[in-house]
Amino acid sequence: MEISSNVEKDSMFRLSLSFLKTSHVTKNRHVFVLSEKMNNIQGFNTSNRSAIPTTALTVETYLVSSLYFAIALTSVFGNILVMLAVFTNRRLRTTSNYLLVALAVPDFFQGAVSLPLRLVEVLKVDCDIKSFCRTAIPVSTLFGGTSNLHILLIAIDRFIAIFWPYFYCSWITTNCALAGVGVTWLSMSIFSLLPVMGWGGREPESSVTFCRFPAFLTQEYITCLYVFVHVIPIITVIFLNVFILRASLEHLRRIGEQVIASSFNSQPDGNSDFCPEPVEEVRKRKVEATRQRKATRIVAAVVGSFIVLVVPIITIDIVEMLSGAVVPAPVVKIAVLMIYANHCVNVFVYAGFNSDYRRTFKKIVLKGINVFRPRHS
Repeated sequence: MEISSNVEKDSMFRLSLSFLKTSHVTKNRHVFVLSEKMNNIQGFNTSNRSAIPTTALTVETYLVSSLYFAIALTSVFGNILVMLAVFTNRRLRTTSNYLLVALAVPDFFQGAVSLPLRLVEVLKVDCDIKSFCRTAIPVSTLFGGTSNLHILLIAIDRFIAIFWPYFYCSWITTNCALAGVGVTWLSMSIFSLLPVMGWGGREPESSVTFCRFPAFLTQEYITCLYVFVHVIPIITVIFLNVFILRASLEHLRRIGEQVIASSFNSQPDGNSDFCPEPVEEVRKRKVEATRQRKATRIVAAVVGSFIVLVVPIITIDIVEMLSGAVVPAPVVKIAVLMIYANHCVNVFVYAGFNSDYRRTFKKIVLKGINVFRPRHS
């Protein structure tokens, strides 16, 4: 009886232990299922919260990409148009216009090379963003800086032509202009490659997603870059253009006075001999002044658009570099778009302020249309 009683107790104990284990597993299973449901709910909410920004980013990406694409096309074809106009129209083959062609070359490469690289960045093509930016930034620095220095050369050319016309005709030749262009390309090539060669570059943060100068370049390099490529050219061209405009207005006033005086002096009377040479000389001066005025207006418009479109991104980078403030990404993207737009506006400036350019552009475009127009037999 005792053995039977012990067996019954042992079986009851095992049954109770089995029940406790089963209830514990069931409880754990319920806890696991509940936890999974909570995680799913949290994941659903998180995905819903991220869905709206993702859609907004997609719209923004398409918009920015479209603007980059439009600027690139305008820059490429517009600057090709400028180069063809100068080389096909003999009236445009002057030293001043050769400098405009020199400006069109880096502007063309900005549209053909730098902007496609920006498109790759904006569209988030699968690539190593750090390695990509280490290539895109020097390329943008080279072409953008060369373009800025060419604007400085153009302003200096106009200044000398207005203030020292005899010296200009004797010394500012095509070879002199080519030498200046060569110096700008050489200096900017060396300067843009310095971060690649070990000076001026820095290791960006792991979270970087956008090719910004402060993220990949040291403060010392950016300071030297802005002083050499932006500050000096901008301040110089502003002062030069103030003097150029004042001198041009004074020159036109004097020519007007000479024309009025000559119109009276050229009238023959009984006490004087009629001599048309002074009138002819004044007419030549007036024609030359008109040509110089057109060139001056073009330079003023190019410089003005350059200042308006370049200053915002410079201001943003300097503020972030010196104060540590973070400018909103949309503002930065607009400023970057503006600085790239600077490389496609010159063709519209030339067409708007110079009738020779305008007529030549029209001829080139019509010839291009006729070439690609299907011919009916």
